Amino acid sequence: MTPKLRSLLFAFASSVAIAFATLGFAPSASATWDQCPSGWFCVWTDADYQGRFARFQTGSNNLVVPIGGYVFDNKISSARNRTNVRFCLYSGYFYGGNVRSFDPQFTGYYYDNYLDSFNDATSSIKKCAA
Repeated sequence: MTPKLRSLLFAFASSVAIAFATLGFAPSASATWDQCPSGWFCVWTDADYQGRFARFQTGSNNLVVPIGGYVFDNKISSARNRTNVRFCLYSGYFYGGNVRSFDPQFTGYYYDNYLDSFNDATSSIKKCAA
């Protein structure tokens, strides 16, 4: 391996590690609702807090970008907000399209009430504007 290639690979690995630490991603192959720690907004790919799991403290502007090797784009079906701020989920990338907000301490499935139309339709997540 050339020194230049080694340097590029190190820079890439470092930037990925920094991105995960900064954005607060913690993917898992499966989880339950009680695995969402206080201070985090958590999502699951299946109803009943099953399937793949990721947690956020700030959000993600493009869920096509893999989180721990898994693409969450248009695959989220359960959510839990264990923060003291509202989180917004968007149907488009970079916070575009339709939006749904989740109040602090929200726990629920997307097929409940008004959330049905948002099941498997999330492409970006962030804290809502004040």
